[in-house]
Amino acid sequence: MKLSRKIATGLVAALAFTSASAGVSHAAVTITGSGSTFIKNLFDACGPTWNDTNDAGATVSYSGGGSGAGRTAFTGQSVNFAGSDSKYTTSAPLMPADGVYVPVIAGPVAIMYKVNGYSGTLKLSALTVAKIFGGAITNWNDALITADNGSAVSADKAIVVVYRSDSSGTSSGFTSYLNAAAGTYWTKAGSSTFTASLPGGSTSYPTGSQAKSGSDGVTNYVSATDGSISYAELSYQLEAAADGVKSAYIKNASGAYIKPTSTSAAAAASAIPAANFDNATGWVDPDYVSTVATAYPITIFSFGIAHKNYSAANDSVKDFLNYSLTTCASAQASSLGYAQLTSTALSFAKKQIALVSSVDRPAGATTTVAPTTTTTTLAPVKGVSVKVGKTISALTVAKGSKLTITSTAKATLKVTSGATVCKVVGATLKGLKKGTCKVLATVKTGAKTATATVTVTVS
Repeated sequence: MKLSRKIATGLVAALAFTSASAGVSHAAVTITGSGSTFIKNLFDACGPTWNDTNDAGATVSYSGGGSGAGRTAFTGQSVNFAGSDSKYTTSAPLMPADGVYVPVIAGPVAIMYKVNGYSGTLKLSALTVAKIFGGAITNWNDALITADNGSAVSADKAIVVVYRSDSSGTSSGFTSYLNAAAGTYWTKAGSSTFTASLPGGSTSYPTGSQAKSGSDGVTNYVSATDGSISYAELSYQLEAAADGVKSAYIKNASGAYIKPTSTSAAAAASAIPAANFDNATGWVDPDYVSTVATAYPITIFSFGIAHKNYSAANDSVKDFLNYSLTTCASAQASSLGYAQLTSTALSFAKKQIALVSSVDRPAGATTTVAPTTTTTTLAPVKGVSVKVGKTISALTVAKGSKLTITSTAKATLKVTSGATVCKVVGATLKGLKKGTCKVLATVKTGAKTATATVTVTVS
């Protein structure tokens, strides 16, 4: 399977909700965001359901491009918000004066690899990972890899290191981990530009290494290349598992080898020391050397960057980030390989969200438009289709059936045939490759439940 994640377009709901709030009313708006590919799979899943259910009738469109590109676009005012896993620096582009960080989700940076013929569980210490990505270990039969695993992984196979070519928050988090956990070898501080953090500079890189743009870019290359290794948010490895791509168990500071999962990332995120929460900026620093026995050590936070100044668009950004943090994360984070924020981190995030669109608010302004009290029948669609790598909401799929669909209906989906073409991700359907699949839509309206099979075309 070749992954292809392009710009995720917001889906405009067939029903337009209209109502007047006390004081100020908002017309439906479309908000755009770009940046982090680490968080993109979450936003891709949250966007369609938020489009269908938010009371203001707003829509969201989020594209990737990398954290650095997102911050540049946000500063340049070409998007309403950015996704980023790394901070602004003191060099241009600078954070807008009214900018604010909002932690949305945590997740594991998986060390993903493809070694044909190896069926064991790959275990790697921090030093071994550092020397692989630093170019000191170039073959899968290296003594350090063998020592970590108790036996040889491969008789003789070259390692192909695949790293991010773009300005990447995932690179920043990964190289910061290497500096914190294997600082005797990885002596440079973390950087969004991967080669800038290499202990010996980019000239030390082994022959055959590859630089690819975006999490999808490195994942696609690993999927197609025997002997390769890279790093990306866990959800990308999970989607490439059918191609033989696996995740290594990484040794944490307590001495345990930990598999990257939603649970092990949550163990790390929930144990972040109080000093790592920066109340002045809203940033949260990971703890790469946590001694929590069950914590996956390469766990990072991903942020939305939004405006404090009031506007209708910023109100919608606030609502979407809050939805992604709470309702959507609760329903979908675990299945996607993320860890929903809880406890101190969740409280901290909600405090940051409260700052969005809070400055110079008109008297009586409300964050969202009050929902209509009228239940409206949504117009059916002639055919249901989705692009490869994109998602559509469950209600959108259900509208392709002969069932009566209303604005208050709840829909759930199950793929009955064509499971390699599309798959259900929470309350959305995602296209995997070109073809058709059949989906059983279950629609509940009040106490009534009805089902129908819908044919979906993936193009």
